[in-house]
Amino acid sequence: MQLENNYYRIVGKRITDGQALFRIAFLPDCDVYRGHFPGNAVCPGACHIEMLKECVETLVGKPLFIRTIKQCRFTAIASPLVCPQADLTVVCIPVSDGVAVEARLTDGEKVYMDYRGKMAFDV
Repeated sequence: MQLENNYYRIVGKRITDGQALFRIAFLPDCDVYRGHFPGNAVCPGACHIEMLKECVETLVGKPLFIRTIKQCRFTAIASPLVCPQADLTVVCIPVSDGVAVEARLTDGEKVYMDYRGKMAFDV
């Protein structure tokens, strides 16, 4: 399932010197939230990772798959009701068959996810 425009929407994007900042709006009417703690919607960590992959795909212009996750920490609970928008900062470093990715999902001072891993081109 493509999460963009279902689970989240990109409402802003800024790219500078190998770093991208995506302003993300979580869409509280998504079916994901109906099944993930109904009445107290929580953003699932797996959806954060898929959202990151989709954002990186827009940067590289090609489909990707996650080859390795070196580190992924979920340090706070995100909810579309408490945190309707967040910033996803992404650094991509080209490697032989894809990109090394470092990313952080934040809302002001609060960090929701720190990620380091490698995504490879889907051939």
